[in-house]
Amino acid sequence: FIHAKLMTVDGSFSSIGTANMDFRSFDQNFEVNALIYDRAVTQKLNDDFRIDMQNSVQLSLEMWEKRPAIHKIRESVSRIFSPLM
Repeated sequence: FIHAKLMTVDGSFSSIGTANMDFRSFDQNFEVNALIYDRAVTQKLNDDFRIDMQNSVQLSLEMWEKRPAIHKIRESVSRIFSPLM
């Protein structure tokens, strides 16, 4: 699971980080993005994104609901620590 957001523009500019493009993410949630003005880095990020897409699987609601019980238990336990993350 990747939470980061990636935006590339015209092969020369990249923004990558956890923030959504809204004031709440930057001002209240203290999220951050790196702004990168570099064609080589932007190309690498585009290439990595394409690889991630090739290795991804779209989950349907049915698949999600049928996930193993151990995953559901781990998710429930993890929620306890979510305020610390």
